Amino acid sequence: MESSLRKLQKIEADILQVVSKICDEEQIRYYLSSGTLLGAVRHQGFIPWDDDIDIMIPRPDYERFLRVASEKLPPYLALCHYTKDCNYPFRQAKVVDKRYQLVREIFSDNKAYDVWIDVFPLDGLPKGRLSLTAHKCWITFHILTLKLSRLNYHGTDYSKRTWWQCAVLKANKVIHFSRLLSMTKEIRKFNDFLSRYPFEQSEWCINCFGEYIYRESFPISWLGDGRKISFEGESFSAPQEAEKYLTKVYGDYMALPPKEQRTCKHSVEFISRENRL
Repeated sequence: MESSLRKLQKIEADILQVVSKICDEEQIRYYLSSGTLLGAVRHQGFIPWDDDIDIMIPRPDYERFLRVASEKLPPYLALCHYTKDCNYPFRQAKVVDKRYQLVREIFSDNKAYDVWIDVFPLDGLPKGRLSLTAHKCWITFHILTLKLSRLNYHGTDYSKRTWWQCAVLKANKVIHFSRLLSMTKEIRKFNDFLSRYPFEQSEWCINCFGEYIYRESFPISWLGDGRKISFEGESFSAPQEAEKYLTKVYGDYMALPPKEQRTCKHSVEFISRENRL
């Protein structure tokens, strides 16, 4: 019997195919990123215990993708972004498959979520050590304020949290950070800040919305013209210098982690399926 994780991976791979086709038709640059790119290079598909798909798109193309995707996506897929839903708690865009719902242990809320893939913008970085240091300080500030604004989305389960995370959650019961900080406004301010250095005029870029943040800063030249790479039996775009990118993010990326770490980060449980086109 097929596991819930493998079922999830197949649905996500199908979403990726649709997104890839739209990007190719609209001449939108996109690249497999982070664990998805690692899986493509090391496993020619998903990392066996991975549960998501990530792609990155240069900011000018990302904004264009946000404009055209809703019109181009089939009815069973939807584009989710903070500009379309004031309660949307994520910084990046997502393309979701509305036919499936699952509980995925990301937030401690036991809510049902659609199946999605993540679409991250790539933003330019300033030149010069002083400007770059200041820029990184502001990035850290925006990340912290955004985390405070969305504390209510993280539930109150303290069992898997560090002492300082528990302290912040308890303080939130008194201070109510989400009332002081508008989540949507914080996401918008963060996006506006990152757009200060145009991608096309920069030498380096960064994915600030991903898991690794500064480890995902790299020379734009590594993207090159892109190259095709096999993932789950299909061909998708990857950075020209994919190996350099993976080395910067993961170090020795071809080495498998210890066996005890080869587990899915989030529990996955399908709770319903809506059969519609």
